[in-house]
Amino acid sequence: MSRDKKDAPVSRRRVLQRPQAAPGPLRDLKDLLYEVYLAAQPLNLDEIAADITGDDALDGAPGRDTVHRCLSSSDIPANQADVVAIATVLARRATWDVDDLVKRARDLWVSARMARRVGKTIGEFTAFDLEVHQSIEIEPKTDGPPPPVLPLYVPRNHDRRLRQIVDEAKAGKNRLAVLVGESSTGKTRACWEAVRELPAEWRLWHPLTPTRPEAALADLASVGRHTMVWLNEAQRYLLTPDGLGEHVAAGLRELLRDPDRGPVLVLGTVSPWDWATLTTPCRPGTPDPHREARDLLVGSAIEVPASFVGSDLEALHADADRDPRLAHAVRHAEQGHITQYLAGAPALLERYRTAPPAAKALINAAMDAQRLGHGPGLSLSLLETAAEGYLTDTQWDLLDQDWRKEALQYTGESLRGARGPLTLIRPRSGQAASPQPEYRLADYLDQHARGERRYEVPPAHFWEAAARHASAPAGAMALADAARSRWRLRHAALLYRVAADLGEARALVHLGGLHERAGSPSAAANYYQAAANAGDARGLIELSHMRERAGEADEALRLLRAAAVQAAVNANPLEADYFVALLARPLMKSGDTGAAERLSLSLADAGSDDPWLWAQLTQLRMDAGDWDGAESYARQAVCGPKGDFNPMMKLVQAWRSAGDGTKANLLYEELITTSHTETLWELASTEGWGVSADRLYEIIDEREGDAPLAWAVRAFRLEAAGDIAGAETLHQACADARFRGALGCLARLRMATGDWEGAEQFALRALGEDGENMAAHDLAMTYRAAGRVDRMRALYQGIADDGHVLGFSGLAQLIEKDGDNAGAERVALKATSAGHSEVLFMLQRRNHDARWRQLLRYGLEPDGSTSAPWTTPG
Repeated sequence: MSRDKKDAPVSRRRVLQRPQAAPGPLRDLKDLLYEVYLAAQPLNLDEIAADITGDDALDGAPGRDTVHRCLSSSDIPANQADVVAIATVLARRATWDVDDLVKRARDLWVSARMARRVGKTIGEFTAFDLEVHQSIEIEPKTDGPPPPVLPLYVPRNHDRRLRQIVDEAKAGKNRLAVLVGESSTGKTRACWEAVRELPAEWRLWHPLTPTRPEAALADLASVGRHTMVWLNEAQRYLLTPDGLGEHVAAGLRELLRDPDRGPVLVLGTVSPWDWATLTTPCRPGTPDPHREARDLLVGSAIEVPASFVGSDLEALHADADRDPRLAHAVRHAEQGHITQYLAGAPALLERYRTAPPAAKALINAAMDAQRLGHGPGLSLSLLETAAEGYLTDTQWDLLDQDWRKEALQYTGESLRGARGPLTLIRPRSGQAASPQPEYRLADYLDQHARGERRYEVPPAHFWEAAARHASAPAGAMALADAARSRWRLRHAALLYRVAADLGEARALVHLGGLHERAGSPSAAANYYQAAANAGDARGLIELSHMRERAGEADEALRLLRAAAVQAAVNANPLEADYFVALLARPLMKSGDTGAAERLSLSLADAGSDDPWLWAQLTQLRMDAGDWDGAESYARQAVCGPKGDFNPMMKLVQAWRSAGDGTKANLLYEELITTSHTETLWELASTEGWGVSADRLYEIIDEREGDAPLAWAVRAFRLEAAGDIAGAETLHQACADARFRGALGCLARLRMATGDWEGAEQFALRALGEDGENMAAHDLAMTYRAAGRVDRMRALYQGIADDGHVLGFSGLAQLIEKDGDNAGAERVALKATSAGHSEVLFMLQRRNHDARWRQLLRYGLEPDGSTSAPWTTPG
């Protein structure tokens, strides 16, 4: 292994791109800094940072990355002193008038900050502006003053945790908290009560128009100190079918990581179902559409229980007489569901359950559309057409001529001051009106449907109506994906066709895959080619796979190279893992390292910080003998937001294998010094690298002090010393602080002591709250090894009852192994109805059952019968 750079690529100075800011003082500031930067050439970022470091008279001390952002991004620099420092050293290099340039830069920075600060003072908002639910209304017993608009607030346990987060923000820290609970459990009201305690200089920003994610992206870079970001129903910002949500999540992560922009406070609310979607890790090798959101949210959850229990219930009873609405709710609410009753939820459910057939059909259609991914605005034409499928022939024949009007009047009537089940959306002044009326499903019914109708597959009329009345590609794609995940392949193809006609190239790739599965390779190839013609490199990748399976290796490689060129031109940083796995790595294995590196660099230049990308670039440079280049990429992996240690550890091992232990040790020490604490924690927990976990634990403990990560480290060290009770106490403290992985550790400790009930409790919590299934899997395998198949089956049944695929797959395979093929099929089909069609492929009968093979090839009809062979026209 030689370090001779004779054959290494020549390093080139790259001039930064000019930032593109909106007209105004920010653009003037950016233009001023960029012009002096050009005048100071040749000059790179490291030299600018070195000049600043060498001048003790400068107050600012921006590092290389901050200099880069100040010169080439459209964001407002967070610190005026950094701007002054950069302007000073660039003016000297360019021989400009330093005092004049610094004065102009100072003035423009102030003007830009004043012009761009987002949000309004908290006192300018009402609770209803921030989407707190209106309460039930009770006739007063006297003619005294009217009651407050909101019922008396009774704090609960989650409020104390939330108040702690708010207090930390008031003390100067950047903080994020997301309240996780079902609809109408008091999440938004809890946030409202907490932020009212913020000092007067704080502002509140609630991005809404034109859409929530677009509004957030437009001004997220302008969020500055003492700003509270209000993300009620956070899934509307983060769980988007077009990828905008990932950009929002990345921007929020950057905001929270930047101390110069703080203190800032981000509060959000989300349902347990959407929380699970956003935070559950994907299976290895599958697309990961919510990686940024997951990295943002992990550890931020504050659970809001659905009911008042224990000491919370006692406090409620003590205060109930102070507000008649509260007293009424205490008397009438079932099972402690106080907040839901106050918000009119029971009346909603009653109105839904007792609705006439036509009204209930409209509500069911709305429920299914929204839970399967349609946006909140449901067109009247979609609802009317889909509703037919929810009515029996007799019900349909008995409908009046004006059934639509009567049904909508029924669903739109308000209930105890709250909105009805299905209400007309009235655009406000300045908002664009939809081409036809749109309706909104009540939040509580939406959440109710996600649990109550989890295993319901909509009728054929629903899918056909969705295809007929789709007006936006994102909505059509969401419903097509829902149909495919439920193995309704014929209807999925129909909706993908509609999405493609609306301009979504990805839909063509999915169409190709469905037709390839259905045994129509020529139709599949046509769809893949159409996707490629529309600019989607996935089409060429899939064509390459087809040629490879046909034994045409040269043509397959040619198509891969063409795909790499197309992917580089249209580089999307959010898809880096996909293109690295399916393009860069196969190209590298084929020997075309140049194409692999060009694609990888394009993705990096587009802004990707995906760990797979830096690992790929590091390996390419290592294979080329460019160890300096490999080190550079490995350092970017370590210092990036993801904090990936693997590329640097590969280099460490390579130098050790080459006999240069000194170099290996230097790189390892550099890795430890520059890594985020979370990165060191992951390295200490990863087997195979041969590192000293004890030393890493000591460093983490020293850095973190009295924080959950330090508690976790101490717990592992106590466990290693045999103090199981002490370790469990610390792991429990971590779990109380929502530290990811603590619940799984508690389950493991309980398994080790034979406390199976306790182990199951923690394993199920780890699965439900953290999206981690390892503890549940390990527990199931422990039962199997001990011959406790009864407990294993009961565990899988409990997991399945909570809707997790691990339970369905384990249960189906156990039942099949017992010889009950019909029972295993029922479990697999039930899982498929909930969107877990992968369970179908886990049954052994697929190898010898002709009907099952037809089901796997053509899918299911909405009524559950096996589809006949089909194809999509056009």
